[in-house]
Amino acid sequence: MHNLLSTPDNTRYFNPAHVSFHTVILALCILHEDVIDAAALITAYKDAVTQETDVYEYAHISELTRKKEAADHARDHAVTGVLETVRVAMRNFDPVIRERAYRIHDILSDFGDVRQMAYDGESAAVDSLVENFRSATFLPDIQALGLVAYVNEMATQNNLFKTYADQTADLNLQRPPVSMKEARVVTDHALKKITDRVIAKVNLNGITGFGPFVAKFNELTDHANDVVKDHYGRIHARIDITTAVTAPIPVQTYTGKPIFVIPEATLRYIKDGVEHNVVLVFATDFALTYRDNIEPGLATVIMQGIGKYAGERVVTFNIA
Repeated sequence: MHNLLSTPDNTRYFNPAHVSFHTVILALCILHEDVIDAAALITAYKDAVTQETDVYEYAHISELTRKKEAADHARDHAVTGVLETVRVAMRNFDPVIRERAYRIHDILSDFGDVRQMAYDGESAAVDSLVENFRSATFLPDIQALGLVAYVNEMATQNNLFKTYADQTADLNLQRPPVSMKEARVVTDHALKKITDRVIAKVNLNGITGFGPFVAKFNELTDHANDVVKDHYGRIHARIDITTAVTAPIPVQTYTGKPIFVIPEATLRYIKDGVEHNVVLVFATDFALTYRDNIEPGLATVIMQGIGKYAGERVVTFNIA
């Protein structure tokens, strides 16, 4: 019965979708309260949804608050870019690249998943991460792994977030006791307790009586997941960048130091019967790793698709 209930992709729901999803699921739980037989859990879930709704409504009173949330989302996206690039580099065939990736991975592991921290905690953690990444010890690794743009974006968006947070400080007396991020976590955990109970009861007593609840829960959850996947462009398979066309890279002058170039790449593909010609953007559409990019001779750049793109494209250039 492990797959009895669909799993909400709630960490990727934007705030309005998150509130809307839990509102309809709460109504479903109340409708089937006798079958679920967990009044205390449903009451706790109701309280959590009410709290999140109040926080959400407050959060949209101020334009500054909306800007702060956008900066928080952007810094989370930059952190995700670092994580994905490092994971790819840890499997690189070049042992030097792998070693660099593992060093950065160790730093990230020390901090845990900063994207799940409360706002102030994440701000402090991102500041520390950026300071580490820009230090003389780790900057060569950051450069070699093609992470400079991500680190710069982390710093920029984190500073924006703190600026907007300071400008909204005069609203603190009216502010709800928890942030939107914290309210979401409470709501998700409250629902998880209910679904765990339903699964346990079905495992113990069978599906009889739970069929209508399970069917409607899965219908609503699958729909919500499809909506967010569509927003991120991930309902279909990620787009392969293997056939991307890259502009020739000019011969680079030997300096005795690693040389980092960012290929200019375009990609033609057909999706849903429509032809697309796009310019791929570094740090948004692809990450980079390098090989043999110090000494004179042929250097290699490996483009790895990220975001809605997948696959690898190998590009070479000469150092003389």
